[in-house]
Amino acid sequence: MRSVTIAPPSWCHWLRAPKKGAETRVYNVLPLSVGYGTLKAPLTVSVPNSTCCYAARSHRKEAAMKTHYLLGRLSFLALIWLLVAAPPAFASTDNGTLTVGRTTVSCGGPTLTFSGYSVPLAIGSYSPTGLTGGKTVTGVWDLTGGCGTSSTLQVSGFSSNPGSSWLTSITCNGVTNLASAVSTFSYSGGGASWTWNSTTFGIWAKSVGANVSCTIVHS
Repeated sequence: MRSVTIAPPSWCHWLRAPKKGAETRVYNVLPLSVGYGTLKAPLTVSVPNSTCCYAARSHRKEAAMKTHYLLGRLSFLALIWLLVAAPPAFASTDNGTLTVGRTTVSCGGPTLTFSGYSVPLAIGSYSPTGLTGGKTVTGVWDLTGGCGTSSTLQVSGFSSNPGSSWLTSITCNGVTNLASAVSTFSYSGGGASWTWNSTTFGIWAKSVGANVSCTIVHS
């Protein structure tokens, strides 16, 4: 036989107090749902008259129903407390300064011009490259010429594919690209890349060596 004493705190004013002089009663309840499970063995529920619950009832069935209700409400309050005590993580915002670099690539076809910052292409610079959480910015550029235009953000330091939703947005030169509107997302070897087709940050119009402010919002 399992036994539990229900003694809710003084703030449980949403239950009616027992009549003056009510005695402590003991009820055997089976089955009884507690939280998210159901007890299979008999449970002895002791409800002292000092608590603010329906303890002084003459009918055993009614007392069991009220005790069941009390336990359910306490479980609900405990769940709310857990949600408040452990709120979801908020997005991080990192500001940086991009110094424009530029390179032109031609492979026998249309000429492609990369303007901005890229570690693989060895153009421009970005400071600071470190992001909150330990990731590193490895590229922010505009691509013009060829068959169209696009803008790209590259970040390294991932141990697994973060998915496109790791990024919320990137703003450079006053132009904001949202992750929700990304055209292409790719991941390989710890590096992630977001590309937006038919849009640029306007970096391509800046002179080499010019500084551009950028803000990256991410998980």
